[in-house]
Amino acid sequence: MHENLRFNLKLEKLNDWQPVIATEYIGTFYMVYIRFISTIKEHSGGEHSAKCQFYLQNYRGPITFGLDHSKKDDFAAHKLSDDMFDYRLNIPISIFEKNPDPDQAKEFEGIPVVNLVFTSGLYEKNTIETEVIYRDPPSNIFNPHDLKNSKFLHPLYQFREGENIQHIHYKKYLKDGTSVAIRSKYDPKEGYGTIGSPTCDAKISEIIK
Repeated sequence: MHENLRFNLKLEKLNDWQPVIATEYIGTFYMVYIRFISTIKEHSGGEHSAKCQFYLQNYRGPITFGLDHSKKDDFAAHKLSDDMFDYRLNIPISIFEKNPDPDQAKEFEGIPVVNLVFTSGLYEKNTIETEVIYRDPPSNIFNPHDLKNSKFLHPLYQFREGENIQHIHYKKYLKDGTSVAIRSKYDPKEGYGTIGSPTCDAKISEIIK
């Protein structure tokens, strides 16, 4: 059922914040919003592009998350080859990252502008799956290559039993009754994120007029 619950994303609704993902991560619930600040542009090669901004609102929990704008190219829309969704929207997020203060930034002027490119165009009824790419926690508290001496363990994937570090394994049950294993260990190439995560997130948007 949850795969059919979707946000409505209106491209012509300029300068208003629209939600694209709601999730809870290591004790903090937050949502990410997108704001289109220009109309969609169509290019000669069939691509569509849109200038937009993103905003993260922490709602509950002890840890502060924030958007990581250190590499703008990491905010990207990727065309998917499967028949479930049309695009995957990647959003980089860091732990212990301060967000702009809306009371101090007039019209959110302090938020960087991102140019999203949709290689096959973006049309009504297209669907977008938003995925979070989490940056590693600061290196002084998290060492993914030496978890035994790391000051931080990811509670979704590891837990401590005395001097032993145990890894948590997950299975995803399919409609036909079979199951498949999903990622259970930290992969330095992938990091921690909603791709392959055992968490259930509201992250599907559908384009409407």
